[in-house]
Amino acid sequence: MKKIFILLLFLLTSNLLFSQMQQMQIKGQPEEIKNEIIGKRDANGEYCAAIKVVSNLKDLRYESYNGVVKVETNPGQDIVYLSASERVLTVYHSGHDPKKIILSEHDIDLKPKSMWKIKLLGNTKGDKIPINIITKPKDVNVFLDGNKIDSIESIPVTKGKHSLLINKKGYKKIETNIKVSISNTLFKYTLDQVELQSVTIKSQPTGATIYIDNSKKGTTNKGIWLYPGEYQLQLQKSNYLDLSKTIQVTQGKNQFTYDLTKNAGNLSLDIQPNSSKILINKQDYSGQKTIELTPGQYKLEIKKKGYYPASQMITIKREQTLEKNIKLKKKTGKLLFNVKPIDSKVQLKQDGELVKEWTGMKSLPGLMVGKYKLICEAAGYKTTKKDIKIKENKTNNVNFKLEKGPTVSEDMVYVEGGTFQMGSNSNEAEDDEQPVHTVRVDDFYISKYEVTQKRYKEVMGYNPSEFDGENNPVDNVSWYDAVKFCNKLSRQEGLTPCYTIDGENVTCDFSANGYRLPTEAEWEYAAKGGQQSKGYKYAGSDNIDEVAWYRDNSGDRTHPVGQKQPNELGIYDMSGNVWEWCWDWYSDSYYSNSLKDNPTGPSSGGRRVERGGVCSDYAGNCRTAFRYFSNPSGSYFSGFRILRTE
Repeated sequence: MKKIFILLLFLLTSNLLFSQMQQMQIKGQPEEIKNEIIGKRDANGEYCAAIKVVSNLKDLRYESYNGVVKVETNPGQDIVYLSASERVLTVYHSGHDPKKIILSEHDIDLKPKSMWKIKLLGNTKGDKIPINIITKPKDVNVFLDGNKIDSIESIPVTKGKHSLLINKKGYKKIETNIKVSISNTLFKYTLDQVELQSVTIKSQPTGATIYIDNSKKGTTNKGIWLYPGEYQLQLQKSNYLDLSKTIQVTQGKNQFTYDLTKNAGNLSLDIQPNSSKILINKQDYSGQKTIELTPGQYKLEIKKKGYYPASQMITIKREQTLEKNIKLKKKTGKLLFNVKPIDSKVQLKQDGELVKEWTGMKSLPGLMVGKYKLICEAAGYKTTKKDIKIKENKTNNVNFKLEKGPTVSEDMVYVEGGTFQMGSNSNEAEDDEQPVHTVRVDDFYISKYEVTQKRYKEVMGYNPSEFDGENNPVDNVSWYDAVKFCNKLSRQEGLTPCYTIDGENVTCDFSANGYRLPTEAEWEYAAKGGQQSKGYKYAGSDNIDEVAWYRDNSGDRTHPVGQKQPNELGIYDMSGNVWEWCWDWYSDSYYSNSLKDNPTGPSSGGRRVERGGVCSDYAGNCRTAFRYFSNPSGSYFSGFRILRTE
């Protein structure tokens, strides 16, 4: 009776074991088929990817997260078309458990028009025995007969001998053979832990991005910690070829050094005019003469206002220099000019820069298109200015007739009006220099030099200066004395005075043609170089010793005007020597509500603005944006320069 019970138990156990569903297994490593190009599109019109499933099973069915686009069935293989963004493919077959293939776990990277090949095998010869593999630690990689096992519980395998590989980062791998039978279905393994090893990765040049098994680890040269084992190393650096290596980390010192191969060529440019805009594939490279580019084809464009643009396709080759000499052709027109009186001196300016000067009539063929300003002067006549425009292949006839009237003296510099950014955002800027704001001023003439002691005495009859020197700037002049000087000089030259003076109450007629003090905006615009501004910190240079008498070079006294380098407009000593009075009342918050057009400062106040620094001052106070103030009755180290309009 006991024997019969054991036999029945054996038969029951066998039937339960063999009643398990069969398992489909991926054989080997999936591979990308390089010479196959997929032309099929999904429902969104995007190109599909495809997986060729090679199997010993028939009548396979497929499902995916995004939906299978199409299946082409052929003997021994199916072609499954999927969306290129698909992540999972599930395969069904009667008599087998569904096979869920997570593509990333098999290093399958679907891309539009690409095809991958998978070998999928099922049991066609009989029943399999379910086995269990127990490991410590649990989260390990298990490969049975070369195929990765997704679950280590109830793995259906055929009876007999099988190869087994168990590995995990930080542990010694186990490679062994197991023998499967009805009575041998449980296999237990413990992996031995290993220590992290120091790994140094260097490159020449340095700064290459390090990837270990597609994980970013910083840049070369760098030391990192890794467990012993095999890793995929990638080094990437701009303008160098990517480097891919398989490295083996062992116990002990691991140092890997690689020379990167340059993946760039050079474009050498000789462009005329050299201020042209240079675009390469729409990216701006203006001002560069040698440009490093990765190999390939590019569109080179050269542009400048007033010139015909040039463009061409160029090919950059690795480790080669392509030389290009390009001279843009001007767009031109013609100017025919006549003036009365015929001996008038004429200047033609563009963007504030002198283009031509002559006397009397003039024909200028081949004049570049654009906007210009004509300035005509003659003794006994009013200076006349006119804006003109030269058009492409056109002739512009201009006739001037000067009106009799006062002239502008030679020591006055013409400043063409324009827009500029008033104030400063530099690290040295004071609070009252902010916010930086946009200001526009009209044309004006400003004295080339600070008013000298000699000229002040000629006009006023006395010299109040502390320092001797007739060509030194006048000093110890109050604001009230400065405006009186302007009015007196205006009357001497037959001009209309700008100021109405009633004791300490002074008003200004800015439309009068006489002399006046500059507004604070006019002063800063001129000091910064007007339309010719190069953005210098001081008036004409970033090197204060070139343009100013100040604390470190003056001996704490004034010096004759015009000895230092002028600024971009040809104006001297706008930094250093003496403080220069401006018209404006001072307010430390005025920049927050200043007018944009020709601002003249607050309507009232207790102190007047002074600008430019002084011979006994620090360099920072001689900056073009620095603001100072004094009681208008005060005069210590104070001088001025004059301005007029027509």
